[in-house]
Amino acid sequence: TAPPIGSTTFNFAGSEPFGISILDPNLRTPKAMNFNLTIERQLRRDLLLRFGYVGAQGRNLFNTTQLNPVDTVKCATIPACRNARPFSLLSGAPGISPLDGNIYGSLGLQQSVATSHYNSFQSSVEKRLSHGLFLRGNYTYSKSIDNSSGLEDSGLFNGQTPGNPKRDNGFSGFDARHIFTFTYDWQLPLPKSSNPILKHILQSWTLTGVTSAQTGFPITITDGSDTCLAGNALLFYGTYCRPDLVGPIKILDPKASSNPNNLYFDPAAFDFSAPGQLGNSPRNPLHGPGLLNFDFGVLKDIHITESKFFQFRGEFYNLFNHPQFDNPGANGTGADDISSGSLFGQIRSTRVAARIVQLALKFYF
Repeated sequence: TAPPIGSTTFNFAGSEPFGISILDPNLRTPKAMNFNLTIERQLRRDLLLRFGYVGAQGRNLFNTTQLNPVDTVKCATIPACRNARPFSLLSGAPGISPLDGNIYGSLGLQQSVATSHYNSFQSSVEKRLSHGLFLRGNYTYSKSIDNSSGLEDSGLFNGQTPGNPKRDNGFSGFDARHIFTFTYDWQLPLPKSSNPILKHILQSWTLTGVTSAQTGFPITITDGSDTCLAGNALLFYGTYCRPDLVGPIKILDPKASSNPNNLYFDPAAFDFSAPGQLGNSPRNPLHGPGLLNFDFGVLKDIHITESKFFQFRGEFYNLFNHPQFDNPGANGTGADDISSGSLFGQIRSTRVAARIVQLALKFYF
């Protein structure tokens, strides 16, 4: 409540510690530098080959950091801090000028210091429409690295070690190593007939479709139990703890009968038992399941006149009903995450629906 006009004092005790969102006074406009070298070659009148290098560099990208970070090592030695974590016990992390935790709580800073690096080989072959056939295939081999794929994607390290965003360097959230697509459209060259009924049946059939295949997107491994004591529930911008990476990451087949919990990776590679320690697991340390999808369509034109006709469409999405798994659960809480219900490493959903069949009748005029 605002104090009375003319009042010279105000008791801030009920509002402290302050949680404040701060804009960096040196905030700059993000920028991207894009470049490519592409070679094209026409092999035939209707056949074109294209391949090249495509790159991009991002600078001054937005991210967030914490100006009043938790001294997690100190917090781990104080029972009251481990249970309640008041800011009066959290302020003064190494290398940071200590602030009075009774007055200042979480100081979330929006800044523009993140960077990104994208490099790719891209190729395509295209057969332009001729003799009723169109084909196009595209393949991309790429790698994208950054320390923030979005405003609040800067993760724990940047949130707890301000001024050192390189600790969050890792695969971009949208990184996919291999991407392949194949598109086709074929007007079937069925035999002609003088019989008017057979003529309507045999003519104007088209097959069309898109086939997509790609490797998976990165998985961010987090510790939902806040073992590192970073006080994620109290931070102005959400952050998270990371576990320690204690062994090689083993990828599993979630459909295998020997894998009853449908795990995508072995949880034993990660350890969540070091209170007060910022885990050494890097940002986005592994990639999730890939995608292999077939969309297919059958089209039939039934002409009434030259310019007026019906078109019957039979469209099949995920034609072979192939499961396209989403990323697994990656928020662990302890050593035995499956039995404790956190589903760490477990496939729980798909990112492409099961087979969908759509029938339609359109009239063109």
